[in-house]
Amino acid sequence: MAARVIIGDIGYRDHMVFTALGDAVNVAARLQDMTKSLACEAIVSEEVRLTAGLSADGLPQQEVEIRGRAEPMIVRSVADARTLSTLVKEMDVVAA
Repeated sequence: MAARVIIGDIGYRDHMVFTALGDAVNVAARLQDMTKSLACEAIVSEEVRLTAGLSADGLPQQEVEIRGRAEPMIVRSVADARTLSTLVKEMDVVAA
C-alpha cells in the first residue's frame, strides 16, 4: 500500500521551512528513534523489505508498537547499515 506524503514549504515570509508531512514520515521518524533502544544503525519495516525484495537473511525480526498506530509493526533491525548495501548487491546479482 502506497503512503501519501505532502512535501513543501510551510510558513509565512521569513519563517518558511521545507518539510514533509504524513503517516509514512511519522513512522520513519519513530523507527529512526527506535534505533537507539534496539542498538542498531537502521530499522526496516517488513513492508519496505518485501517491497524492495530484500532477503531477510541476518536481519532479526521484531514486532514493535508505533505511537499513533493501532496495530504493531513487524520490523527488521540492521546492526550495521552496510548490510543493506550487501543485500541490494545480492539482489542485483540475482536479477542479472
